[in-house]
Amino acid sequence: MPEQLGFVQGRLIQPPTGALQWFPQDFWEHEFFVASSIGADYLELIVERETNATNPIWTDSGIDRILELSRRVGLSLPALCNDFVINHKFFTKKVLDQNTALIKRAALLGVENFILPLFEASDITPDNYLKFLAPLRHLADTAR
Repeated sequence: MPEQLGFVQGRLIQPPTGALQWFPQDFWEHEFFVASSIGADYLELIVERETNATNPIWTDSGIDRILELSRRVGLSLPALCNDFVINHKFFTKKVLDQNTALIKRAALLGVENFILPLFEASDITPDNYLKFLAPLRHLADTAR
């Protein structure tokens, strides 16, 4: 596969002060055009640390708009990073349900890589690692 250039969503738009990983709330559509104009091949989508019902990933019309924009500017959407797990313990029902729903939403976009940044609230340690096994197996099965 030839090398490709891509960016994490939110990195091509001026972030709020102090924000590193963020969803470009008011500018997410514009970012597709910025990425294309600089020769990017793909965008890695993100879901925030806290629930944001206005992130287009959560609605059918939002999914349609993401697909429309990606086709229009020629960007693929190979990955989605779910930052929700950073602020919420991974092995809880709330997080399992959110991840399950998100994997299904991401599949509508053709996303093939689902990224779980397991640190902070979801940090794996020698004391808790066994709690991660069943939820990870469930999510792997959902993603197949």
